[in-house]
Amino acid sequence: MPYSKEYLELHREEINKKNRERYQRNKDKYNQNRNKNYKYDKDTYKKSILRTWKDANIIIFENTFEKYYNAKKCEFCNVEFSTIGGKTLKNKRVLDHDHLTNYARFIICHSCNIKNRKLDSIRMKLNLEIYRYHNNK
Repeated sequence: MPYSKEYLELHREEINKKNRERYQRNKDKYNQNRNKNYKYDKDTYKKSILRTWKDANIIIFENTFEKYYNAKKCEFCNVEFSTIGGKTLKNKRVLDHDHLTNYARFIICHSCNIKNRKLDSIRMKLNLEIYRYHNNK
């Protein structure tokens, strides 16, 4: 329910308390709906994921989707992947790929992918410096 700006400023704590209570009463229902929104049948999910990888020009092998779909833990840190989808989850499953060659490498969690991205950017900068050094002679 939308509140006016003035009312919201005056009653923020009360509104937050009511919202928390409402969530606690209906937590199971909210989580069930959240799960339902992210569940696809396998074929629809496969088409969606393969399209995403193709759009990103990621080169995959024949069994990459099956490995991705069946992966339960991060190959780097062994944390279990979340069962609920969503863009903000740190332990969400992602397909890591080499940014120079575009070949798929690992199925890892989002946190490890961010760390690995930093290493990739350092490696690309180093390769660029080596290229410049050898071509400026």
